[in-house]
Amino acid sequence: MADEHVMPTYNVPGIKWYDNPQSQAQKRRHHLVTDQYGRHFECILDMTSKPHPAPVSSLNAHGWTDPLNTPECYKVYGKGAVDESSGQNFFRVWIDVQRWEQDLVVAHAEHEALMIAKAAAMSPEDGGAALLGKGPHDRSPHLIAAVGPKPQPVEFVQALIAGNKWARGQSPVVPDWARKLLPIPVIPASRTDDLDALRAKFPDAEEDAPGTDAKRAPQLENLAKAREAKKLAKEAAA
Repeated sequence: MADEHVMPTYNVPGIKWYDNPQSQAQKRRHHLVTDQYGRHFECILDMTSKPHPAPVSSLNAHGWTDPLNTPECYKVYGKGAVDESSGQNFFRVWIDVQRWEQDLVVAHAEHEALMIAKAAAMSPEDGGAALLGKGPHDRSPHLIAAVGPKPQPVEFVQALIAGNKWARGQSPVVPDWARKLLPIPVIPASRTDDLDALRAKFPDAEEDAPGTDAKRAPQLENLAKAREAKKLAKEAAA
């Protein structure tokens, strides 16, 4: 009598390997794939997927850091250069940079339109001119907080296409032109009023360097004395 716990053989006539019941350990495999720029990504493959194994996890950078945080929707698995040794391209990933660039162009246009509409709604007396300022780099912090940060700079993806080492994760040095485009943390609109109130109540709160607050000095001194006394008592008991 056959052991019911033994997995069935893969040599049964008329039954393909992926039609056999298997455990998750047999169905899933950790695998490395390469994109068109020679960069490695790691993922988990479903070996039972048809017509070929397919990823069931995100494709994460392996052995390098992705400065652009490439969205998963632009990582197309199974496309790219064909492996000359096997004639297959199952274990490749193609970064769809053209679609990524086009989507960012549209996203920036939509964001700018939303910015103008929001400014007009927040300041109807001047049509939002004061909030919009002289240009994209002169927006009111309150307006930015209400609308949200800009989409990723299109220039980053264009640099990736052009072969920039930083954009491709081949150099940790951020170019000066890219540093100016990096996002600045934005305070949510719901908290700006609270922050203004706190600054008015504690005008010198941000002037004190970390660890040098004179008001906390006595507390820290007492805490240090208490720790020292506890240490001496423990040593005496030993």
